[in-house]
Amino acid sequence: MNALRFGTAAAAGFFPGWHACLGYAGAALLFASASAAPYNVDGTSRLGPVGLAGWLGWIAWIVVSGITLLAH
Repeated sequence: MNALRFGTAAAAGFFPGWHACLGYAGAALLFASASAAPYNVDGTSRLGPVGLAGWLGWIAWIVVSGITLLAH
């Protein structure tokens, strides 16, 4: 139900254009990091910063969407 409300708010133009780009970029970075996780069995990961950047992007996306929806 919340996804429907968010989709309606996005379609109504409550969010800026960069907000969608931030969400897609964060999702792509998290996907890249998670896809490489099985190959990091020995514990060293060169893609650790990629996952961190994706996570920070998602946190920023959630904060901006929350503030925007509360403001409207």
